[in-house]
Amino acid sequence: MTKNERDCTTPTHEPREGDVYATVEVFGKRFELRYGYYDDRDRSGPADVIYPDFRREPLFTDTGEPFVTMMQDVCDHYESDLPSTDDSTCADCKHFVRGEEFFGICSSPKTKRTAPSASYSEAISKHEKQTKK
Repeated sequence: MTKNERDCTTPTHEPREGDVYATVEVFGKRFELRYGYYDDRDRSGPADVIYPDFRREPLFTDTGEPFVTMMQDVCDHYESDLPSTDDSTCADCKHFVRGEEFFGICSSPKTKRTAPSASYSEAISKHEKQTKK
């Protein structure tokens, strides 16, 4: 199976909402991209490829880096030679690591999700034992 699978036949119709655009495997996760509309105002034109909204529903790699898209608005940890503007996106940031299609991950250590350390877990366990007394 390739990282990016697409039906390479010529479409017999204009893509419709719900049609599959591609199945993409990137940084250990698989995503099915479908055609659709981001909001009702867009319905007057052709359907777009809909990407996940990782700001609303965060998803992380197995090593804790958050998934982002190239067109996603920047976060508070944006770093670039370009100043941040209303038009800045994650693709402009030095922490953006590009994958397939418009997917990427954020390599900033400030956005990485980490599992609780053993000492943290021990502290929680100790606290729970003390509060039960």
